[in-house]
Amino acid sequence: GDSLSAIRFLPAVAGALLIVLTGLIIIELGGKRFAVILGCLCVLVVPIYLAFNTLLTMNAFEPLFWMGAVYFIILTINRKDPRYLIGFGLFVGFGLQNKHTMLLLISGILIGLLFTRERRIMTNKWLLVAGLIAVAIFLPNLIWQHQHNWPAIEVISNVAATGKNVPLSPLEFVLQQFIILHFTAIVGIAGLCFFFFDDRGKRYRMLGIAYVVMLLIMFVTSSKHYYIASAYPMLFAGGAVLLERLLEDKRKIRWLKVAYPILLIVTGGIMAPMVLPVLPVDTYITYQQNGFAPPKTEVGHVGPLPQHYGDMFGWPEMVETVAEIYHNLPPEERAKAAIFASNYGEAGAIDFFGPNYDLPKAISGHQNYYLWGPRNYTGEVMIVLGWSPDLANRTCGSVEEVGTVGHPYAMANEHYTIYICRDLEGGLQESWPEWKRWY
Repeated sequence: GDSLSAIRFLPAVAGALLIVLTGLIIIELGGKRFAVILGCLCVLVVPIYLAFNTLLTMNAFEPLFWMGAVYFIILTINRKDPRYLIGFGLFVGFGLQNKHTMLLLISGILIGLLFTRERRIMTNKWLLVAGLIAVAIFLPNLIWQHQHNWPAIEVISNVAATGKNVPLSPLEFVLQQFIILHFTAIVGIAGLCFFFFDDRGKRYRMLGIAYVVMLLIMFVTSSKHYYIASAYPMLFAGGAVLLERLLEDKRKIRWLKVAYPILLIVTGGIMAPMVLPVLPVDTYITYQQNGFAPPKTEVGHVGPLPQHYGDMFGWPEMVETVAEIYHNLPPEERAKAAIFASNYGEAGAIDFFGPNYDLPKAISGHQNYYLWGPRNYTGEVMIVLGWSPDLANRTCGSVEEVGTVGHPYAMANEHYTIYICRDLEGGLQESWPEWKRWY
């Protein structure tokens, strides 16, 4: 169903499977018990994955698909059997359906293969088979993109043009990787050393090259700091194998085999409230003020809470206010009144909670809601959400202020005045292309 437990169940399962998959990768890289424990522990406690595996978004499943592809590449090398590339193709296909950033990993791995001895894989017929499998799985997505003039590319271009994301220099981007990884960064760095410099790890060097390639792409495209996060389990795996061997060889520091995992558990627990909603809100705000606020990713999102928490507040209250306004309209106006939201969050809240108040479906020009169109509304009467006074007065024949919304914990852009817009200039059906917002 749509209970909170149900919504959080699948991301939690994805996180658990990622831990299992990381352990399998470690074993294939030559790791033993300590390496498996260390690498899997990193995946369990790192804050970015705790965040991913709490929210039902594509981010929850992205690391699982990425590491599934990595696992089958490693199996192909270890077993010297190119038929394992079929598994690679399956994970790539489903990964692309889940999120287009799978292209980052594909680019990194192909370039990595090209510059290592394993380049022979690129000329094997089974890689072509894997590619065809991936394309077949991804084909419905490609067809949809083509039919709608490649909206994913348009969104990426518009995000860059509008400066939506917090700009990061290459140095700032790297430093933020240390923030989201915290003490697990030690294992991640060891993983790069394993792939680039260790004799046993050099046969998997294409994974280290893949990470560097993806990092360079992040620099060029001014991406959010977590866009590369799905690659870290493979670094944890390599780093755990290397550290296990180093600690076995150095008797004087073997105590680190106990101390370091304990450090990860303790610090992981301390940092967990940054991304897991386990504290009362006021307690969290105090916690945040003591230096535990996660990095900001978008310029326009401000509020007393970080975006991933702030966006959890205010929706039921907003819908209740809109319902009161809608049902107070005269019957003849209510019959043709549209609820026009400024973004898909507001429109989605109307659609989710609205049936409890006999509200019609919302419309919006934001992303996919634009494709769903203005329905049968004419623009004669609209309850508009998130519009500025200037926009309302400029485009409506008459404007009536009818209410305000703004939960104290919600993001700043969800504090606004609700207007009734009458006689939209140009009519809603005719002017619909002007309301498109692809960012």
